[in-house]
Amino acid sequence: MRNLLDWFVGRHSLRLTSIGRFGDKVINLEWSPGGDMLAISPTTSLAGVYRLGSREPIYEFETSDRCGLGQLCWSRGNGMIAAGGLDASVRIWNAHGECIDVMREGGISVEALAWNQTGTMLAVCSRRRLRLWNCERARIQEEYALHDGSSGSVCWRGDDELFVGTSEGVMTWRSGERRFARLSSQKTPVRAISLSSRGRFLAIADAEPELTVRELDTGTEAIIGGHDGHAHALSWSGDDRYLAVRTPAGVAVHDWSGFPGSNKLLPHVTARRVSAIAFQNEGSLLAVGLSTKQVGLFDPARDRRQMVIADVDAPINILRWSQDGRRLAVAGDDGSVLLYELR
Repeated sequence: MRNLLDWFVGRHSLRLTSIGRFGDKVINLEWSPGGDMLAISPTTSLAGVYRLGSREPIYEFETSDRCGLGQLCWSRGNGMIAAGGLDASVRIWNAHGECIDVMREGGISVEALAWNQTGTMLAVCSRRRLRLWNCERARIQEEYALHDGSSGSVCWRGDDELFVGTSEGVMTWRSGERRFARLSSQKTPVRAISLSSRGRFLAIADAEPELTVRELDTGTEAIIGGHDGHAHALSWSGDDRYLAVRTPAGVAVHDWSGFPGSNKLLPHVTARRVSAIAFQNEGSLLAVGLSTKQVGLFDPARDRRQMVIADVDAPINILRWSQDGRRLAVAGDDGSVLLYELR
């Protein structure tokens, strides 16, 4: 990928600060809570934790088959990292790189991992089972059968409320009740769920072109359409106002400031072949990656058109903003990882 590139976005610029190559295709990439490290997982080599600007890992994640980790999840509460390996196991490392627990999934692939807000509980989702790992006790606290099958999408709202996408809808678990209940039913299997940054909305995507958005405190639901095909990925802006939807036709951005009756569909910001989208955790910049080796930035709060586009040397696989929204990590199919800083 290119090592000389500046993007100018209104009064800001994104300047390339470092570049590295990490073997083959990068399949997972996660920022540390403090934004000073990256966990990087290539397809067929060991994943590791790297300080920004360094190509040497602080430590590497040992797995039984020495293959990549399909799932990486960094806890904001205690610095622990949970990783689902291609060997159907979940391993948990502490902030010092020590593996403190290993959970075997019995040959069943790990489809999703999610820490609650303070890092006291880890949700481990496989095809037909959900397990909740208690950090303080370092053991599985509860286990539930997913008779509908998992969609591989799971997210927490705070510490006590968990949402799981299944083949027939969305299930919810609350710590005070300690049971599963159905939150919503869908006509087709759920492909993705996404909780808005401030926890107000839950977006639900199934195999239909329409999308369901639920206001959690009131139970009000809105169905939105205008998409060419089903949603592949969802991303919320940090203020809960905008929802970006990646479809086979490109990206649509919805404005939810007038929920439930006046949400607006903004023009598609890219053409086809979109491979990744990511809103800032703090702010309204949307990064869009293309399989045609391009990355674009779009700010729906200021302009409805795509503002910037830059060429890179490989199809974009992953986009990740740091928690403070000041850095953007870009991973490509060639194993390269680029870091940009917003100035």
